Amino acid sequence: MLAPAPGDEEHAEVAIEAVEMIAAALAGYRLEGAALIHAVRMWRAACHGIATLQTAGGSGCRNRWTSTFGYLVDALDAEFCRMGAIG
Repeated sequence: MLAPAPGDEEHAEVAIEAVEMIAAALAGYRLEGAALIHAVRMWRAACHGIATLQTAGGSGCRNRWTSTFGYLVDALDAEFCRMGAIG
């Protein structure tokens, strides 16, 4: 998801809805303010990175990206717990 061009209200509305959906999915971590913004950005970056690498043929390794994404989700979970202090 790219930032909407100035004046593109439809794109802006869809972008806001997407960010709100990610934030709602992270609600259990009790993240607020800057911590929530960073967590949403981290999730988006992780998903975008995996999708981009997988689409481009990955790293040439035989391992499936599914396993790597699982490790990434576990790492994000641990960090989101730390950020929300819900350990």
